[in-house]
Amino acid sequence: MLLTLAAASGAPVKVQHTRVNDAVACADHHESCENWAKSGECESNPGFMKSQCQKACDACGWVDPVCSGTLTRPAKVNGAINAVFERAAARPELRPTVHSRPCDAARTPADGGRPCGGPWVMTFANFVRDDEADAFLETTASHFERSLAGDVVSPVRTSKQAWCQPGIASECYKHPLVRRLHERVANVTSVPLENAEFYQVLRYEPGQFYKQHHDQNAAPDSLMGVRLYTFFLYLVSPEGGGGTRFPKLNITVEPTRGTALLWPNVKDDDVRQADMRTDHEALPPTAGRKFSANLWLHNYDFRSPNMAGCKMDRHVDPAKRLPPLADGEASFPWPGEGPVEEEHVENDEL
Repeated sequence: MLLTLAAASGAPVKVQHTRVNDAVACADHHESCENWAKSGECESNPGFMKSQCQKACDACGWVDPVCSGTLTRPAKVNGAINAVFERAAARPELRPTVHSRPCDAARTPADGGRPCGGPWVMTFANFVRDDEADAFLETTASHFERSLAGDVVSPVRTSKQAWCQPGIASECYKHPLVRRLHERVANVTSVPLENAEFYQVLRYEPGQFYKQHHDQNAAPDSLMGVRLYTFFLYLVSPEGGGGTRFPKLNITVEPTRGTALLWPNVKDDDVRQADMRTDHEALPPTAGRKFSANLWLHNYDFRSPNMAGCKMDRHVDPAKRLPPLADGEASFPWPGEGPVEEEHVENDEL
């Protein structure tokens, strides 16, 4: 993605973070490779040289360590999916509402007397502050295009989307209010920030929709692993309609500005398996626009290999992954709520 073959001076570009894909054929892919190697660039700029000048650097078969998938731990293990919701349901400051829960989960005031028997589906009122919602809208306003279903334009999805991502809407990705909101998500889910995909901001005009679908679409042994959770944010409420419906659970969540909606995409007893009960659809607004945002949380680091240009569906041997933490998962502090200042994020770091 960010790889440049040569600078204006004729020397290879030095990059702080390797922006290369998996190992390529053992060959030199630039006419100056041998000269660069003789000048010591194989050692001083290994990310570029060992991928693009493998022959000159005697680096046949080299793979960027970021692309190996062996540098990060799983965010969740079997039995840890439901624990996120159990903890959240017991935190009144989150203003949780439980729309669905397993019957073996302890009852809390957030249940509202609703029957049990499904997977967890939970909302948090006022989770997104007004200034945070506005930050998304202002920094993505010029980046909307037709939403994709998977990787293609499809009649099953008619909304517009804008990626809050380096190189597309960098001002959104770097915004301190967007960062603060993401830190709040990490506090609730115990999923590291780098495991999240980039926010996908959505705009629904009256009549636009996304038909029934499931969010888990990643192989368990891919670089980033499965999509564990979907954290869905309502940024602007339409005047009518626009709910998120779970047909198999007979639940519809109304789109209220500032509310966050959380559900699991995999099973608690086997995080490698999709929980198809959380099929859902975006109902069309009947009046007014709806703005919202997806944040998909993976079991392994998504952002580092994505920004390094790795082949994201690369198969990783599970035995070569780092083991989970001794206590099962990480913990992240609740971010401050005071004024935030614009900060410089060098090289689009995480």
